Amino acid sequence: MRTLLTHHLYLLCVGGGLGAFLIGRALGWPLELIVVACSLMVLASGALLERVMPFKARWRIPHGDGRTDAVSAVTLIGLVDPAIKAALPVLAVALLPDSGTLPLFPTGAPFLLQVLLALVWIEFAKYWAHRARHTVTALWWLHALHHSSQRLYWLNNFRFHPLNHLLNALASMLPLWLIGVPTEVLLGAAAP
Repeated sequence: MRTLLTHHLYLLCVGGGLGAFLIGRALGWPLELIVVACSLMVLASGALLERVMPFKARWRIPHGDGRTDAVSAVTLIGLVDPAIKAALPVLAVALLPDSGTLPLFPTGAPFLLQVLLALVWIEFAKYWAHRARHTVTALWWLHALHHSSQRLYWLNNFRFHPLNHLLNALASMLPLWLIGVPTEVLLGAAAP
């Protein structure tokens, strides 16, 4: 039952985020704010649901980890993530040939299909980057911080080494920039 509920919640988050983005796009709303609002709603929902029906009740009990997780979250969200998002487009432009973009992404396809293609790549790249950190000893040290928690709760979802976060972004987003995925499509892929 719990697994079925988890899958439905995942689909609800993805579908809801993508739906909100498409509606906002059609109405001319600021897309960046929609992405941020969707992210905050998913975080708030996760925090609430883990209080109401935690996977393990003992995970609701603090282990003195709140401060570490808060510092990690603030560092990741407030410093590392904005720096990566500012640097990736610049890096992509620096790596591109003089023509500006490589015409490899089907920008003529329907918008929703473009978003889904970008989303599939992002999930694929993050999955394999995550697997590599578990199987390649030289990469494990970057990922070990994420697994150092004594419990699983919403805030330690941000317990990552900054280089681990950078490698995820490079694996998932840089190839999309390099093949000419439009910014609006990338925002759409970030909404779910």
